[in-house]
Amino acid sequence: MVRASAITVLVGLAIYLTGCLKRAEHVTVFPDGSMHVIHMMLGDEEDVRHGDAIPSEDAGWFVREVLQEPNEDDNTPDLSLIAMRDFPAGTKLPTSFAPEGSRKGRIALTMNTDVAVENREEGTYYHFRRVYNGRTVARIQSLKQDILETDELKELGEKDPETLSLEEMRTLIAAIAAFEREKTLVFVDTAYEVMRDEIPQDIWLAARHAAAKPYNAKHIQKRALSIMSKKAAKEYEEKRDAESEQNKEFQELEQEVISEVKCALQTTLATKKLPEETIARFFEQATLATDRHEIDEDLSDEDFFVTVVLPGKIIGHNSMNHEPENYSGRTAQENADLDEFGQDVKTRMNTYLKRLEGIPFQKIEWQFDSKSLYNRNVVLAVSSFVQAAK
Repeated sequence: MVRASAITVLVGLAIYLTGCLKRAEHVTVFPDGSMHVIHMMLGDEEDVRHGDAIPSEDAGWFVREVLQEPNEDDNTPDLSLIAMRDFPAGTKLPTSFAPEGSRKGRIALTMNTDVAVENREEGTYYHFRRVYNGRTVARIQSLKQDILETDELKELGEKDPETLSLEEMRTLIAAIAAFEREKTLVFVDTAYEVMRDEIPQDIWLAARHAAAKPYNAKHIQKRALSIMSKKAAKEYEEKRDAESEQNKEFQELEQEVISEVKCALQTTLATKKLPEETIARFFEQATLATDRHEIDEDLSDEDFFVTVVLPGKIIGHNSMNHEPENYSGRTAQENADLDEFGQDVKTRMNTYLKRLEGIPFQKIEWQFDSKSLYNRNVVLAVSSFVQAAK
């Protein structure tokens, strides 16, 4: 298992080994404007691999992974990932970790990073600015509050499922169905907004109506009630078996509803005699909107830690969490145990540390959670100064 010190010291951040997925990035700007970037992730293997884009060799990163021992709580392993990359002076950092031009890049979290080296009479200024582009989640968040977070639903949600009456189950199922229906309509609306020049409004309205129908279907709600009732009736031998089996059955039901929605949309759009290419593009836009939302959901429990190291003395920053500190890399060199990542990682780290020798650097850190990205940008900015030789 990777020791805590190997992670915390390497990136210069206090990353705890429990809880949600954590992303830590360490960006060093050298006097000539070149950069060295280290990115680390730690969390549930499924979250790391199948959530938002992660650094990959296909995208130009040097990447190593360590799968840790399964957690005692849920018997699932955490995955530690380290990625390294050097950027020549004047190179723009990538806007996401997705391979350039990939589909993942269209839905991934994006960030715009600007690094400038400015020579003035009194000396050299180094400027780092990054803008994490906010995720537009207001509409679905509002739906969730209006439909799923009412006082009645909160009260039912706090009850032991085994004590729910059939009427209370019906209330829960109706609310969940209503939320999923309205969420699906957000994706349909998003696709239409992109294609308004190709799809008449009446056809869009017909498509909305068709997409909503499966969620109101009696056979769907009846089956959902049956699944929920099984656990209440204690039809499973063990509680864990009940939860696992119930989740599986609800996932199967969800896929059935999604299939019915797609079929209803396809039939409606074809009946309206839209060209096949237009229908295909509509589905592509709706799928992108759906996938983008899934990334938003995946990001919802993530924490971000960013460290920027600049030459000279930091003269201004907008971090709310930390103040500038001198940085030499000594702690990382002395204490980081990188054996689990392999000799090639240690070699690269030593090469990086040697580049720091004899040059004064300072670092600044930021930390924020994913909710900071809801419907607004997150801006990181720092400047440093190196006085001209007299």
